[in-house]
Amino acid sequence: MHALANKTVTDQELPLDTGYLIKGFMEYRNCYSIMMHTSTTSKSKLLAK
Repeated sequence: MHALANKTVTDQELPLDTGYLIKGFMEYRNCYSIMMHTSTTSKSKLLAK
C-alpha cells in the first residue's frame, strides 16, 4: 500500500477485491449514518409527544 500512496490510484489500478471492500465500506457508512439520523429523529418525535 505504501507504494500506491505516492500516486493517485484509480479503480483500475486497485485489486478488484480492494475496490469492492472500499465501495462496500462507503455504502455501509452511508446506510449507517442514515439509520442513525432516522432513529434520532424518530426518538425526538416520540419525546415531543
